[in-house]
Amino acid sequence: PKILSFDPISNGQTNVNPEVNTLTIYFDRPLDSDVGPLPPEITPFVLSATVGEDRRTLIAKLKLKPATEYNLDLPMGFAMSTNGYFMAPLELPFKTLAIQK
Repeated sequence: PKILSFDPISNGQTNVNPEVNTLTIYFDRPLDSDVGPLPPEITPFVLSATVGEDRRTLIAKLKLKPATEYNLDLPMGFAMSTNGYFMAPLELPFKTLAIQK
């Protein structure tokens, strides 16, 4: 499956609100309902990842900190289309804003 877009975070974005708690990844074809285990290097900020009801989205629950650089890195095959094709590796670097007091 090919990734079409991300919401509300974009690739390389440097002004992500640290209060964002969900990232939706949109695909060009339906996904199988099962996804692989979360890689240990992303589990401090990705709490879970599930396939959406429409089967064309992957929904990641996030816990972000202010003024922090992240890289959402999912391996090849983390998700698979309903016709048996593996998702290509995903790398989504981004940075959260500092909280102003």
